[in-house]
Amino acid sequence: MAEGDQKAKAERQATAPAGSWASDFPRVATVVVIVAVFVALMALLWYSVHVLLLVFGGILFAIFLRSLADGVSYLTGIGPTAALTAVILGLLALFVAAGIFLTPYIASQVDELQQLIPEAIEQVRQRMSQYQWGQSLLDRIPSWDDVAGASMGVWLGAFSALGWVTSVLTGVAVVFFLSIYLASDPKLYVNGVVHLVPMSYRPQLRELMQRLGHTLRWWLIGQGASMAFLAIVATTGLYLLGVPLAPVLGLLSGILAFMPTFGPILGSLLPILLAFAISPTLALYVIVFYLVMENFESYLLTPMIQQRVVQLPKALAITFQIMLLILVGPLGLLFGHPLAAVTMVTVQQLYVRDTLGDRSSDIPGD
Repeated sequence: MAEGDQKAKAERQATAPAGSWASDFPRVATVVVIVAVFVALMALLWYSVHVLLLVFGGILFAIFLRSLADGVSYLTGIGPTAALTAVILGLLALFVAAGIFLTPYIASQVDELQQLIPEAIEQVRQRMSQYQWGQSLLDRIPSWDDVAGASMGVWLGAFSALGWVTSVLTGVAVVFFLSIYLASDPKLYVNGVVHLVPMSYRPQLRELMQRLGHTLRWWLIGQGASMAFLAIVATTGLYLLGVPLAPVLGLLSGILAFMPTFGPILGSLLPILLAFAISPTLALYVIVFYLVMENFESYLLTPMIQQRVVQLPKALAITFQIMLLILVGPLGLLFGHPLAAVTMVTVQQLYVRDTLGDRSSDIPGD
């Protein structure tokens, strides 16, 4: 009976006309399933992009912790786990000490800054109103009271819903705890990712992950040096020029330097504004000072430190940062530059070197 059914099925398939539904159904179904899976993966990636960026932030901080722990282990001879524990406890102690001793001073400076900003904006408006072009421009710009009122309404709405505060605290907690787990046993997670691909590709993937770790480590070293340099030099320069609140403005310049290109520009706006409120000449001095300082940092200091990292073209890095800023907001701007470096290294190894066979280009970690 079974043999008869099989023969009848074979005869139906043999007599089915070419292009009929019976003959095309398996192929059409396969294409539909592949397209559906691809769309589902793209949708999942889109809706989880903020989580993925937080994971990337955790990886960055884990590399930072692991680098410090390796240095402590090398200098003291203690084991990796003990060194990582010492680093975490030391950073927490430093953070608590800074909070106890520096928070009152920084808080007073921030309060004074909040009072000076409206006064500085008003003085700038008065100076500009003396000129016809300035008055024409001011007529198109909302006043400080309108901006402050609108901003206050937005901030009160955000705080009443605890949305902004919860989002920031959740992001910081995710990055912190994820980085601890990743830094405690990085080989465990590297092996886990490597075992997801066929065995023939595992050596290639393991090599790529080592290169990416090398790239991000030196990127962090370069950015850390840039942040410290800008914070110290900006504070000193603004103090010597007579700009008020030089310490908090210099600290802000150093923190914002974590975002290459855009961070230093944002960090210079407040000092220029406060200087312009005092005199246009002082504002010109501050502009020249920031141009000299940031060009020295961008073209001499950072390249010298990051010479072992992929030489990322500035146009490509800026494009990557703007693209991610538009797509995902501030997190994209924050992590756009290291993500561009990671993308550059990945393309160089997987496509230029391994696919095209071009081994003339240098890749970090060679």
